[in-house]
Amino acid sequence: MVLSDVSVQPCILYGNSGTGKSSIMAEIAIKIEKWFAKPSSVSVVIRFLGTTPQSSDVRRPLISIIQQICIIYNIKLSYLIHDSMTIQNLKRILEHILGQIPENEQLILLFDSIDQLQVEYYDCSKWLPMNYPKNIKCIISTIPVIEDKNIDYKILEGLKSLFGDTSMIEVTEFDEHVAQQVFHSWLERDQRCLTPLQMEWLQPKFLPNSDYGEPQPTPLFLSLLYEITRSWHSFDDEPDPSFLQKKSTRGAIKYLYSKWSQKHGEILFERAMAYLRQAGGLSETELEDMLSADSEVLQSIFIHYLPPLSIFRLPSTLWIRIRNDMQKYLVEKTVDNVSVIYFYHRSFLERGSFGGNEAKEVELIRRAYYAGTIGHFQNLHDQPFEIKSLKLIEKNHGNTSLCVDRRLAKQSPYMTNVKGKGPIYNMRRINQLCMNLDNICCEPWFLYDYDFISSYLHCYKINELRASEWFYPELRFLLTQYEACSFVLDTYPKNFAFELSSRLLPLIEILPELIYKLFQQCLNHCNLLMLEDEARSFQACMSRYTVGIVYAIGLDLDSSNLFVLLSEKLLSFHLSEYYLAGKVNEYQLPPNIFTSIKYSNFYVCLYSSQSLLVLKCAQTQQCMLQLTIDELLYIDFIHIGTLLTCSGSSKSIDIWNCSKKVMMGQHAYNESILQCCTLKIDDGVLIKVILKTGLIQYLRININEHDENNRICFIPIATLQEKPRNESILFNHETDVFYSEGQSCIYLYHFERFANDCFEKLENLPPLNRIVYRHHCISEETTYNAALIWLTEESLVIFHSCGDHFIISDDESGITVYCTLENGEL
Repeated sequence: MVLSDVSVQPCILYGNSGTGKSSIMAEIAIKIEKWFAKPSSVSVVIRFLGTTPQSSDVRRPLISIIQQICIIYNIKLSYLIHDSMTIQNLKRILEHILGQIPENEQLILLFDSIDQLQVEYYDCSKWLPMNYPKNIKCIISTIPVIEDKNIDYKILEGLKSLFGDTSMIEVTEFDEHVAQQVFHSWLERDQRCLTPLQMEWLQPKFLPNSDYGEPQPTPLFLSLLYEITRSWHSFDDEPDPSFLQKKSTRGAIKYLYSKWSQKHGEILFERAMAYLRQAGGLSETELEDMLSADSEVLQSIFIHYLPPLSIFRLPSTLWIRIRNDMQKYLVEKTVDNVSVIYFYHRSFLERGSFGGNEAKEVELIRRAYYAGTIGHFQNLHDQPFEIKSLKLIEKNHGNTSLCVDRRLAKQSPYMTNVKGKGPIYNMRRINQLCMNLDNICCEPWFLYDYDFISSYLHCYKINELRASEWFYPELRFLLTQYEACSFVLDTYPKNFAFELSSRLLPLIEILPELIYKLFQQCLNHCNLLMLEDEARSFQACMSRYTVGIVYAIGLDLDSSNLFVLLSEKLLSFHLSEYYLAGKVNEYQLPPNIFTSIKYSNFYVCLYSSQSLLVLKCAQTQQCMLQLTIDELLYIDFIHIGTLLTCSGSSKSIDIWNCSKKVMMGQHAYNESILQCCTLKIDDGVLIKVILKTGLIQYLRININEHDENNRICFIPIATLQEKPRNESILFNHETDVFYSEGQSCIYLYHFERFANDCFEKLENLPPLNRIVYRHHCISEETTYNAALIWLTEESLVIFHSCGDHFIISDDESGITVYCTLENGEL
């Protein structure tokens, strides 16, 4: 493929994690020049994607590749390449310069581990040229399937559909014979040997297996096994039981971590790994600073003695010992012009040492180290040291708190003006703070800092600032303001102070404290002047949204969700005060035209007269049920995930289990249905059906009672041959109310009474409106208290189920009415 003289599509190198794909790509880069008759004409451009946080965003590798190619072939571009360019523009530029490479020159492009890119870039058609001149060859490597947030992304299948006839080479795990050969070659290279008994312990691990879904043995797995055997002695004749259980790369890493933890101290080792993992690599100074700022680390070390209070730090030799033991699995690289140490393989990233609270402490210290004391970040430089060792407390005469100087390096400003060069931005500090913003363990208070945001805007676009605002309503409000300014700030970042302060000015009386302080900082950096009230109080803020044409809207009090139905999508606004206040979820809809909405406990039914769609709207959208129904007359959620539908064409009442997508029951009629309504009662649901013949039937169902076929049973209660009045409304579990517009009387139909006592007429009421509302009244005495409410031209009328009514008349000043229900009386 590489030596062919025709234009070809990229070659795909694929295999499971740890099979050696990156090593093969590195060997290709080293040896490929020797494959050509004229080595001096060959140039290799290789990118190990995902090895730095920045290289996970494919734009930055593309920019550096374009720049490198331009330098190699002395290509001059008439425009400036910068980070704000879109992926599409960068792809077009790369295709353009590839066409300018002389035909007598050979260029090899190597993209390793595209599976470590951000999810949206797994589709290579977005950023990778599809066709190449005959003197340019491209090789990419990947894992076939990657899981992210419980979703399987089938990268290899996408590449096959994209490059149908291209070369695809699978890198597989070793078989037993090759695995033994490799292992013995390492022993010979290092002039080591193992006893026959020790080789018996290793023998089962050379056999093919798929523990944890990881096909073994892989080169990485063998390397880890070899590292483990370095601590064995020739006189060891009893195996470690936990070692015998390890059959995968994940298990071997876990075993090594446990051994290193025992050797170097559990807290010190695990915290060191956590800081490296969460920072995407640290310089030795940064890592030692963070470990020195971590009081739990120092408390685990200083048990018998204390260092000088003026240099109260982690002894450097402790980290050096860890680094020496892990030297095979750590690499040095340059990130943001800083030499950092990081893990050489992604498998070490997937092994988390600890969870919840400890991970939060690590992330808080890492952010505070770069951000400073903004918000609630602690001042790491001045924090006292709390003594936990009883021995040391006794030595210090019972004193448990010491004022110490941990000698932490001070961060340079986000931006420094250098004479002759202009502003220089501290990319190390900015990029570190932008990492892990989707981590909800602590609020990123630096996003309220003017210096940080104004510097960030000179380096990146505002829409690249992806923070987890789920649990932070104030932050969500602020990010909304940032996004509103983006169309100006992406081009004119110096206008940040004016743009933000002009948007916050109308809300000054309700701004939270941190946003108000940011507002004050903005005023100090722009010419906008205003008078302020010194005695202002800090309150929670609100948000305003523009959503377009609304078809329907509904507020579900059970789930604290406001649902807004648009033409092609459903918006869900979570309104809980302390959880996701103001969070907006967006759900794309199929091309049906839905006009109405019904909701209950996170279940949402969108419907029209011809079709319906049931969604479960939690943090992710799940389509539970989709039906095409002619003449849909009525729907209702009669239980969690249980939907009642009534169709004029099918002449039936149907009950559906939405999660299982099955019909739970059906009650059919010979005549067409005109109307249907329901009323929830304690042990089930009351259903009223009006046929076109005028016949009215009352049914009852119990959700928990089923027949022999496990279907819901419909129990007929009463049948009425015709309506005594034009309008009706179910009142409670035993009463239906009939009335006519403009009349002063109502008929109560008690359908569970005997025929000669089922109707009751009540007169001398205020004239009824055509629309009457029913309101359920909560009472400790009885469950079925209810009230009917209607409006007249001059008053509001409330009729209670006890038979009494009262009138609320309006006057010129307006009135406020408070109603209570005691002992069944209104």
